[in-house]
Amino acid sequence: MKRAALYARVSTEQQIDKDSIPAQVTALKEYAEKHQYVIIGIYVDDGISGTKLDERDELQHLLTDVKAGKIDIVLFTKLDRWFRSVRHYLNTQAVLDEFGVSWETIWERYETVTPQGRLMVTQMLAFAEFEAGNTSLRINKVFDYKKTKREALSGKIPYGYKIVDKHIVPDPEKAEIARKAFRTYIDTGNMCETLRRVQGNGMPTTQRGFKCMLQNRKYIGEAYGDDEYIEPIIDRQTFNEVQRMLKMNIRPKRTYTYVFSGLVWCSDCGRKMTGTTDEYKAKKIRYKLYRCMYHYRPVPTCGC
Repeated sequence: MKRAALYARVSTEQQIDKDSIPAQVTALKEYAEKHQYVIIGIYVDDGISGTKLDERDELQHLLTDVKAGKIDIVLFTKLDRWFRSVRHYLNTQAVLDEFGVSWETIWERYETVTPQGRLMVTQMLAFAEFEAGNTSLRINKVFDYKKTKREALSGKIPYGYKIVDKHIVPDPEKAEIARKAFRTYIDTGNMCETLRRVQGNGMPTTQRGFKCMLQNRKYIGEAYGDDEYIEPIIDRQTFNEVQRMLKMNIRPKRTYTYVFSGLVWCSDCGRKMTGTTDEYKAKKIRYKLYRCMYHYRPVPTCGC
């Protein structure tokens, strides 16, 4: 039986239902089971463009497993979920060929056995790359105009802000929570403890997301080379102190070892589950568990 790797990707956080991560993973699982493939891993790049190879961590993980001889076939829904760049495709295809790994699209039909089949794939990717390039040019022109007006470029804005009349402005309630997050990190020097105290109300749920929040210079008003693009909600002294602490790479002493880290996957969305601990307060017992941080939204314990 062939060992299959399932690969899913979306370029935006909010994709249409058919192309959403859960929809892709579900369809890939059904296809693998129907064809009696053994699923050895689910690799998900969420919110990453198909043209940005270096940022697709899960694709790199997949290729590492290919080189380790763990995979016989890669499954993905459509060719543009795999690549939107001819150069990236050809380089990756060379790796697959070297290790005898094939691939299949479950919603489209391609073959790479014959020269004609490979030519068709390359042509389709060339058109996709051309389309992506033209779209990028149009979007950049719109963005350049918006920057002159200091308008929001998209609906994705830092926590603590909201969009009013196309401009990014502080959200009074959430802005105070954001300030508390910065102050708490300075007080504790511990990202896990800070997350525990301020999590909820739409705050980042992972250490990686929270670190990105702490490093976001929009909180001091800077964006796109303009020091006054946005009204700041964090003073520069506080922001600079947080950056200094982050550079020191302060990490809490690790008490627990999670032996299944990187091996446990969410059955709903296919993302890796994160090792964490929880407490049974009645008996003052702490226990280890694995949780999908994409679905998990804890009840705030900080009163905010």
